[in-house]
Amino acid sequence: MVADAVGGTSVTAHEMALRRVEQAGAKMISVAQLFCELQRDWQRKDTVPEFMTLFFDMHGSAGVVSSED
Repeated sequence: MVADAVGGTSVTAHEMALRRVEQAGAKMISVAQLFCELQRDWQRKDTVPEFMTLFFDMHGSAGVVSSED
């Protein structure tokens, strides 16, 4: 369950909904975690440029640094 990709009518409603989903067995992840799971392996260099574009376009982590080697 991508926890930061869903909303609620209030913070409390959002948190309660996430708790219900988690109690039902879902594992919580973030959008950034999902993107990294999809990339899987940083040795897959052919997909890194598109990954980074999507990641930053979707307001990914400010702590990510990209370098040109």
